[in-house]
Amino acid sequence: MTALLTFLLLALGGYTLWLHRKASVLAEDLRYVHKSWRAAIEAQSRSVSELREEVAELRRAAPATDGGGGSWFTRYMTIQDALNVHPGVADVMKSLHIGGCTSCSVSSKETLEQAAAGHGVDLAVMLSKLNALMASAPAAEQVPASSPLVFATGPVPPR
Repeated sequence: MTALLTFLLLALGGYTLWLHRKASVLAEDLRYVHKSWRAAIEAQSRSVSELREEVAELRRAAPATDGGGGSWFTRYMTIQDALNVHPGVADVMKSLHIGGCTSCSVSSKETLEQAAAGHGVDLAVMLSKLNALMASAPAAEQVPASSPLVFATGPVPPR
C-alpha cells in the first residue's frame, strides 16, 4: 500500500511539474504576442500622426480647390488652419464680427463654414475677403501670439 501511495504521489508531482512548465511556456508566448501587438499599435499610431502632420502641411503649403477655381481658403478649412496660412485672417474675421470680442468667441477647430453660419456671415463674402489676403501679401508662417480672436475651448452654442 505504501508503495502504491508513493507511486501516486510521485506521479502527481510529475504531472504538477509538467503543468507548471506548460503554463510557463504559455505565459511566455502570451508576453511575446502582447509585445508584438503593442509594437504594431504604436507603429500604426506613429503612421497616423505622421499622416495628420503631412495633411496639415499640405493645407498650409499650397492653394486648395473649392469646387472650381483655385483658392487658398475653403469652407472646409478650420479657423486654426486659416490662421496658419496668413496672419491677416484674424483681422478679416474681426472685421466680420467673428471672434473679435469676448462675448462672441469661436473655436479654432470650427470650419470657416461653421463660423460663418454661426455668426450670420455670408460664406462667399468671407472666403473672397480671405482669398484677397493672398493677392495682397505673402503668407506668413504663423499668427502672432497677440491674435485678436478669442477662442472658446468647446463648441460655440448656436445663436
